[in-house]
Amino acid sequence: MNKVRTGIMGCTGLVGQQFVRMLRGHPYFEVVALTASKLSAGKKYEDAVDLLLEDYVPEYARNIVVEETSARNLQKNKVKVVFSGLPSQVAKTIESDLADKGICVFSNASAHRMNSEVPVLIPEVNPDHLELVRS
Repeated sequence: MNKVRTGIMGCTGLVGQQFVRMLRGHPYFEVVALTASKLSAGKKYEDAVDLLLEDYVPEYARNIVVEETSARNLQKNKVKVVFSGLPSQVAKTIESDLADKGICVFSNASAHRMNSEVPVLIPEVNPDHLELVRS
């Protein structure tokens, strides 16, 4: 099975670090892009992140060069799914832009929670919502 090309936005923050950790060795997702602010862009992930969760960087992510968060950078990496750990103010625009470009966005931000066209996925409650992102 081919893994889905995946990106993590806000990879150096607390939520982003959790995504990096949880996607380590995932059977369905291959993390091919890590994005953050201009401050982290251009650095290897292991040099850009100030660890908040664990005392090590997962092997797979260490040498991925962090890119500035933009739709262009994610499209360049042929990402099909992104996990967003962005603050709501930043997430509001880019997440909509990515969805308009056909990239599935799983977000921890509150920016779109009240939008009736944006499904809320709680795997323990409504796993059938995953069908909405099958391609």
